[in-house]
Amino acid sequence: MVENGYLIQERSPHDRRSFHVRAAAKGIDVYRNLAALFEQHSQQLSDIQLSDEGLESANHALRRVQQFWSTPASMARNLSPAA
Repeated sequence: MVENGYLIQERSPHDRRSFHVRAAAKGIDVYRNLAALFEQHSQQLSDIQLSDEGLESANHALRRVQQFWSTPASMARNLSPAA
């Protein structure tokens, strides 16, 4: 992230073994864009009035898909069935 310009890393003037890390302007822009996107998505979810049960069901399905895609094929066959 330092190499890509999102963070600034500087040696501590008091302890040369440690570093201070802070967000660069580019990193702050990314944060602001992600925060705005999150707010937009949050509002859209509110607008469609998804129930807590519906949201939990969607989260469960997405966790299973994530588990499937991050598990080697030989092990994926042994994943527990959906509840």
